[in-house]
Amino acid sequence: MRANRKKAHPFRSMLEKQTHAQIVNEVALVEYETEKLDYILEKFYLIDFKINGDYYIEVKGRLTQQDRAKYLAVKKAHPDIDLRFVFGANNKIGVNPNFRYLDWAKKHGFQAVIKKVPREWLTKKLKQK
Repeated sequence: MRANRKKAHPFRSMLEKQTHAQIVNEVALVEYETEKLDYILEKFYLIDFKINGDYYIEVKGRLTQQDRAKYLAVKKAHPDIDLRFVFGANNKIGVNPNFRYLDWAKKHGFQAVIKKVPREWLTKKLKQK
């Protein structure tokens, strides 16, 4: 078993350390991980159901970490849409047995149910344009 050894340098890898050693004497100023740059990945999300031109229903059997990140990104990009979930089960998320799919949905402002769409979701009248 490998022993936990504290690195004697701030770099994330030996290649970064070696690169720093190569360039440090050649330039006036070298800064390591001092700035963060945000970026946007251009992606598209195909919604399962659009109901009465008013809101959306996504049906999920499994809600992976990638799925959760996608839905939060969709919500951020389209804060005015009403996206609702029908989950196959109220499975736990991660190692915490008390945090489940419905808890995640509620925490992030999504309406969600298990297995069956509630009647009140379906009786809403068609939105007038």
